Amino acid sequence: MTWRDRLRPASFKGVPFFVKGSTLKVGRRTQVWEFPNRDTPFVQDRGRKARGFDIEAILIGDDYDVARDALIDAFEAEGSGYLVHPNYGDRLVKTVGEASVSETDEEGGMARITVSFVDAGNDFQPIRKRDRKDDARNAATDAASSAADTFEEGFSVDDLGSDIRAEATSLLGDATAALALSRSRINQAVGVVDDVGTQIDRFEDQVESLINSPNQLYQSLAGLVDQVLDTATRVAAGSVTTEDILTSPFASGPLSRTFRADTLMVAYRDLFVFGDDVPTVDGSTPSRSKQQENQTAIIQGFKAATLIETARSVTNVTLESEDQATGIRDEMVAGVDQLSLLADDELFADLQNLRVTLTRYLTDAAEDLPALNDFIPKETEPALVIANRQYGDATRDLEIIERNGLRRPGFVSGGVAIKVLDQ
Repeated sequence: MTWRDRLRPASFKGVPFFVKGSTLKVGRRTQVWEFPNRDTPFVQDRGRKARGFDIEAILIGDDYDVARDALIDAFEAEGSGYLVHPNYGDRLVKTVGEASVSETDEEGGMARITVSFVDAGNDFQPIRKRDRKDDARNAATDAASSAADTFEEGFSVDDLGSDIRAEATSLLGDATAALALSRSRINQAVGVVDDVGTQIDRFEDQVESLINSPNQLYQSLAGLVDQVLDTATRVAAGSVTTEDILTSPFASGPLSRTFRADTLMVAYRDLFVFGDDVPTVDGSTPSRSKQQENQTAIIQGFKAATLIETARSVTNVTLESEDQATGIRDEMVAGVDQLSLLADDELFADLQNLRVTLTRYLTDAAEDLPALNDFIPKETEPALVIANRQYGDATRDLEIIERNGLRRPGFVSGGVAIKVLDQ
């Protein structure tokens, strides 16, 4: 094996070259102060020194001169760039000083460029991060429109027997029952009294006439889903005391604003499983085939409305932690993937756009949120003492109580792990 065979690939700003090795420079930034009439100096430590890299880039081959010029342009261009190195991986760096280009007659077809890099770090000027809420909301609006079109194309009871209409009416009744149950549990959890129950009852009374107009039927059903899920994002009236909090997002007692995201996702899980236990209709005859299409349209339409309105509501709730944001992101992505399997081309495209925009929003949100860690009290003590120790703020005891479902907040058991934020 020759020395050329031992060369390893690297690149800077996407321009490839080869390296044999490199020199890493590390250390501390220090200032030595020597005072008159004092033998011992004072060494001031000013922090870690920026890590530097001395590299000899090797360009070799018939077109080495083209690669050489491209790499020179990359070195001379303003701004930082990514250095991909076999020893140090991907690093955002800037060139330091001048690069030295060496070519000789003895080494024809090859150039060596010696250059120094330093870790680029962060810009001192603040960078405005794009708020991706509007992107996610707009994507949800587009997906809702496509879901309505898909339902209208797949659902119909025109010129069909009474048994087909009865089956559709019965399944829609199951959907309203699921909404009523979820609405009741959410109201109990967030401490809100609303009139959505009356609207659900009105919808159920009007189903017989609404099924003759698929678009109006779907808009009414999706509107109810929206109102039920929207309840989870509302602010509870009155103050919340520690005595009100029990063991789960749907325990008896209102939740604070911070935990509406958990409540919303529990409701989403309850509604998104609608129809999973309904036996699939055998479509062996024309009438049965239509019944099967209607069944699919209702179940998939209900799931689509649930997922889309949850995605829209997620942008309105207060997210508590990095773990919560990434957990919601992964759960919503899984829901989109499930719905996409049976979606037509238009709905599929809009669902994928919703997937992308919601992922970006929640990923950005997660970067700005604290992480959730385990904390083990050494002895049994009140939640407010733990809050004061962890955050320097005893009034944050409520979030510890809610997050861990503490039945006796004045006596948090010692030796048992609970979840707390790292800031």
